[in-house]
Amino acid sequence: MAATTELNSAMIEAGWAVAYGAYEAQETQARKAGRGLWRGDFMRPQEWRRAHDKLSEEPRDLVADFWGWLRGRIGF
Repeated sequence: MAATTELNSAMIEAGWAVAYGAYEAQETQARKAGRGLWRGDFMRPQEWRRAHDKLSEEPRDLVADFWGWLRGRIGF
């Protein structure tokens, strides 16, 4: 709490955070008013991860991915 403002509630009411369990009424108000995240298209993080789960499609070589990224960063 900052001074007399409950920050979790204030952020969710302003639409700059999502509610996980508590503060669902504040999130509903923000969503209906189109504030913050709810102004445009927004997908909750857990929904995005489910929709973009690449691990289930095919195994990845994370070392090769890292080396490819590193080569691109340092230019060789």
